[in-house]
Amino acid sequence: MSVATAPRFISIIDIPASLLPPAPPGGFPATPPSDAFAISWGIDRAMKTPYSHAPDISISRELNRDLILDVAYLAKFARRLAEQEDVGMPLNLVASKSGTDYFTTATALSKLAHAGVPVQNVPPMAYGENLFGPLAGGG
Repeated sequence: MSVATAPRFISIIDIPASLLPPAPPGGFPATPPSDAFAISWGIDRAMKTPYSHAPDISISRELNRDLILDVAYLAKFARRLAEQEDVGMPLNLVASKSGTDYFTTATALSKLAHAGVPVQNVPPMAYGENLFGPLAGGG
């Protein structure tokens, strides 16, 4: 079984073990094989050190024997925080013919999977039919 012919999932949460590359050897630095698929992150040379502040001030005053006034101010400020994007996150594309979107279709398919509906009993969905109809039958 190869990546080209293997099913992507063998259950709702499992992928075929044959699709996983062997664990890299220990040691530092780890060097992944050059033929392996990888999404790599880089560091921008212009990136400045991120920082955050959490100032607070509190004042209490006794106004009389039975009355105290407490006033407090809390805040958080952050600048230059690094962020990452999930490049594997699907876009919520809308099929032009049916007007259905990816997230609605994926939710429906997820509900069918959790209900244990066999793949051969999953009804055609307009989203897939619109976008991938020409691929039906392997052609």
